[in-house]
Amino acid sequence: MKKSLMVLIAVMFSISLVVGGCAKKSSSEEIIYSLKNIDSYTCDVNIDFKNDRQVISNSGKQYYDKNVGYRFDLGSDRTFTYKSNSIYVNDIKNGSRYTTDMDFDSVYKLTFINEYIGLLYNDEQIKTSIKTKDNIQYLAISLLIPGGNRNMKTAELFVETKTNLPEYLIIYDEKGNEKLNATYTNFKPDAQISSEIFKTQ
Repeated sequence: MKKSLMVLIAVMFSISLVVGGCAKKSSSEEIIYSLKNIDSYTCDVNIDFKNDRQVISNSGKQYYDKNVGYRFDLGSDRTFTYKSNSIYVNDIKNGSRYTTDMDFDSVYKLTFINEYIGLLYNDEQIKTSIKTKDNIQYLAISLLIPGGNRNMKTAELFVETKTNLPEYLIIYDEKGNEKLNATYTNFKPDAQISSEIFKTQ
């Protein structure tokens, strides 16, 4: 009798753990709502560019503030500050600065989460699905990338369902081939960022 009671208690405890674990995972709507409400963030990012012959890897740090702009530090060599439809480039390695049009960069700016926050409001063809990688559950958000670039046609953003934080971004060409893979670490939403970060002079 005691043995049966102990088995029953163990089973009930296991079920409560499973149910409790599932309850902590957010729904698709909650995750998308959470992303839409990110006003600022900082994170480290590793970016792999893929073509038919090789994979080129870059790493850096991103800063975003919806009221100011956003910035990408490419290693210790260059910084890209995006403000008012312009990109302010500081080439630290060569000691030069220059400004270019926002449309000139069709790669690095697509790795910023805020690019997809905007699309979440406007893209009517958003598709979501639950995917598991390394025993971690993600909401995969698939979006069309505007602009007509055949090499950057669609994006799939992977958001961890327990934290509501983005961890991966994959960009595909028009044939469905993977062209870019970005991995985000140390992602801090609604971070307090000094305005000095976005100064261009």
